[in-house]
Amino acid sequence: MSAAAREHSDAAVAMLVSVMENDATDIKLRVQVADMLLNRAWGRPAAALEPAEQRAVELESELRERRCLDTHKRLDRNDELDAMLRPAK
Repeated sequence: MSAAAREHSDAAVAMLVSVMENDATDIKLRVQVADMLLNRAWGRPAAALEPAEQRAVELESELRERRCLDTHKRLDRNDELDAMLRPAK
């Protein structure tokens, strides 16, 4: 199904462009089509965050990263201890 849809991508985009460029088309529809084309071409714009919200997101990400590093350090240390406790062959 997706392969068949992809075959018509160029025609679909051409149709959307013709709707967008047609002065006789309702302006709201033209804006919607332009928005659809931009979103598909460039992706949806990221939601803007307030500075305090942005800082909270950054701190949360940093905390998550530190926890991950701490977990890896503990696992590495556990491996070292296991190796020390294993009887020599």
